[in-house]
Formats: sequence, structure tokens, C-alpha cells
Amino acid sequence: MASQSFRDLLHLLSFSPRNRMVLFRDIPVNNRGFVLLELSSRVREAILKELQDHEIESALHYLDLDHAARVLRHVRVWRRKNIIATLQKDAREKVSFLLRFPPDTAAGLMDLNYIAVRE
Repeated sequence: MASQSFRDLLHLLSFSPRNRMVLFRDIPVNNRGFVLLELSSRVREAILKELQDHEIESALHYLDLDHAARVLRHVRVWRRKNIIATLQKDAREKVSFLLRFPPDTAAGLMDLNYIAVRE
């Protein structure tokens, strides 16, 4: 997405609540998670509330696990558990691990992608 059209899309999603879900569902599924991350918490939660579990899971598929956990923090706990249960075992374990920590702590912000360097 071009940066101007991306900003326009974020603006429309934020300030056009009547058309929000139609606009969001028109976004290619591989970009939906990234769009959710850029929206305000209020708008993100409104969209997630309207999406079906399988739609959320599809959007998370394209995100790093730390970003997926960040999105899932805005989903009700019972739905979050259902969505996490659909993830592959490795992803399920890592996302569950990240969600154990408050989001504003170092552990809650941690990125599971790292490089080990041998001496």
C-alpha cells in the first residue's frame, strides 16, 4: 500500500463507523493485521468485536507472534482462548507465553525473534 492511501484508509476506518467493517473486509487478508496494529485501541476493539474468530485468526497468520499477541490483547478472554486454540502448537505456546505478562512491562513488549551469536 502506498503511504498516502494507507493513511487515508486509517482515517476512513477511524472516522467512518458506518462503513468501517465493509472497508476493513475489503483489505487483503495479508494486510489486515498490520492495519489493526496502526489503529487506535478504540477502533481496533470495535473492529475485533465485529469480526468472526476465523477472520481474526486469518489476520494474525501474517503477523509476528509478538504483534499477534498485541492484537489479541484487545479481544475478550473467552474469544482469545478460542482463537489461540486454532494456532499451530509452536505459535500457540509463544502467544500464550507473551499474553501472561502485562502489556506495558518489558516481558509484555518482548520480541521472540532474536539472533544468537556464538563467541
